Amino acid sequence: MRLRNAVVVDGVRTAFTKGGRGKLEAARMDDLGAYLIRALLERNPKVKPTMIEDLGIGGNLGRGVGHLAGLPAEITDFSSERACATSQETAQRISMAIMLDQYDCGISVGVERMGRQMGGGMPRMEMTRRDGFNPKSGERTKEQRDMPPNHFDYFSVPIPDYILDSPMASMTQTGQNVCEMYDLTREEIDAFSMRSQHKLAKAYDAGIYKDEVLPVEVEDPVFDENGKWVPDEIGPMVILDRDEGVRPNTTMEVLATLPPVRGIVSYKPGPLLIMAGNSCSTNAGVTVQLLMSEEMALKLGIEFLARVIGWSNGGCKQQIMGVGP
Repeated sequence: MRLRNAVVVDGVRTAFTKGGRGKLEAARMDDLGAYLIRALLERNPKVKPTMIEDLGIGGNLGRGVGHLAGLPAEITDFSSERACATSQETAQRISMAIMLDQYDCGISVGVERMGRQMGGGMPRMEMTRRDGFNPKSGERTKEQRDMPPNHFDYFSVPIPDYILDSPMASMTQTGQNVCEMYDLTREEIDAFSMRSQHKLAKAYDAGIYKDEVLPVEVEDPVFDENGKWVPDEIGPMVILDRDEGVRPNTTMEVLATLPPVRGIVSYKPGPLLIMAGNSCSTNAGVTVQLLMSEEMALKLGIEFLARVIGWSNGGCKQQIMGVGP
């Protein structure tokens, strides 16, 4: 069987905001997803809504997004989940269906609202003994603990025994573990973070994101003195058109003053390396991508952005999750 070529035609997104503390906290993600789909189709007029055959949503927003976007009821949809890679998983599933000739055109939607997981937003349910972390998850077999025989096919350095013997870890702790595994210093990761901020700011100033980040009118949420969103208070409407994590004035001197993230430890032992300035932020935002077969794109006279060649998935030790996503 000959696989067809799947291509990326276009993609748009909202600006990303602080998870649980940013300007998207009062917004409905299904409304934002619908807004982006409509905008994507408006700027690709050769693609009619009836040509869309499947709508994939990374995140559990369900069929409502397509309905809000005004897509025909005959279009199928699905939701997918692969933790940090959920949006990528959704695009892969759409691409796979196109490559296997299941259909010609689909839309992939990605949704993130980290404030929900970080303690913001809706109240938590009361936990019982059937919920939450299973204490048996801390038990590991020899195969689960040890490095696999093919470790060095994928990694340039070994995983230290003190990390292999360490307990299950939070995402921030895995960052500390990975830095120690690769013998990185605080100065090195701070410098990388500073360069990243400067490059992002420079890209914004050069207009690199003007066709990717769509301005959207949202309610400016009202927060209380503890930083929690107050749903009963309505804030003014504002235009969101820039990622909230952009910090062009980041310097090594400022980064050096920031304390380590609470809760991390060094099993080496050594200095604590992970702090807010050299870590990924918690985010909220929505992305939308239009994919189709290359044959369809050529037939419609559409210039596409990229051809999907392939993909793969792989796992790693939980304690070094930071090398995974």
